[in-house]
Amino acid sequence: GVILAASDCISWLCEITGRDVHELMTDMAALPPADTGLIFHPYLSGERTPHNDAGARGGFFGLQRHHHTGDMMRAVMQGVAFAIADAVDVLEAAGGAPDHLLTTGGGAANRTWLSMIASLINRPLFVPVDSDTGAALGAARLAMLAGGASLQSVCTKPELSEEVHPDPELRARLAEARARSHSLYQHIRPLLATAE
Repeated sequence: GVILAASDCISWLCEITGRDVHELMTDMAALPPADTGLIFHPYLSGERTPHNDAGARGGFFGLQRHHHTGDMMRAVMQGVAFAIADAVDVLEAAGGAPDHLLTTGGGAANRTWLSMIASLINRPLFVPVDSDTGAALGAARLAMLAGGASLQSVCTKPELSEEVHPDPELRARLAEARARSHSLYQHIRPLLATAE
């Protein structure tokens, strides 16, 4: 599955709020953990999996006067986690669901986000050593295979730095918010289509 915006949603939020990731995470940490009412659709560039919808649009839903940057940060992280869970659901429906996921890129350094994702997909996430170089390593491996290297010599398992396991309590809290997010998408998609 492909999530078109993913961590770029965090970059966008940093840009529009003038705060960096660490400041936004600090703002979020001050919130009650059970408050998941603010919804964010991470479709800043359309979406592929599972909607295959170039016209999908992002947005916050349920904004109230008391919401601030911490609420927005949590909503953005949840929205991307929902999108990743959607992609895993597609794999499961096709009979190819993984028993775990390997995390790479900058988002792999955010344990709060990884906990959300692991809880939503109800599978552990494995964090490799040097996870921030995963995309570059994957490209290099493909080049080596194209050059004639053997699959066994190139595609070796990475050394893991940690595992992040699902949190049943967090899963229960996020499941309701995810259901609301899906319902919102279904209701607003026809309206966005007429505005394009």
